[in-house]
Amino acid sequence: MSAADAQAWLVALGCLHFVQLPAMSLLVRGPLRLKPELAKLSPISHRIVLLFIWGLMLLLLGLGGLLVAESESAVRSSFGRGLSGLLAMFFGLRVLAQLWIYRIWPHGLRNRAMYYVFGSLYLFLATGYSLVAFS
Repeated sequence: MSAADAQAWLVALGCLHFVQLPAMSLLVRGPLRLKPELAKLSPISHRIVLLFIWGLMLLLLGLGGLLVAESESAVRSSFGRGLSGLLAMFFGLRVLAQLWIYRIWPHGLRNRAMYYVFGSLYLFLATGYSLVAFS
């Protein structure tokens, strides 16, 4: 893969990070119904879970934005390729987590469709970051 191709991949992959914010919002209100579940937690546990959720979203959105903005330098540096490798592992593990929760995922056509859309997104991200990391 050429440097220009890898750079284009990084821009596309970085943009896909921003799909996760509305997607997570749909999940919270939709099949997972997290708000009532979070309300059952103690106040400290509730806040800790929210901190983890928002911290992860900030990290993923920030990395996506940085990779879009600095795709050229990321492709040309060992740090950028290393970061791509780390993100490939992260999203690869997210695909495995998606498989792990299949049996307990809420049923119904819309819910299963969301499950497969998320799984496909994570698989695409893992594959794309692997291609960039090894380019």
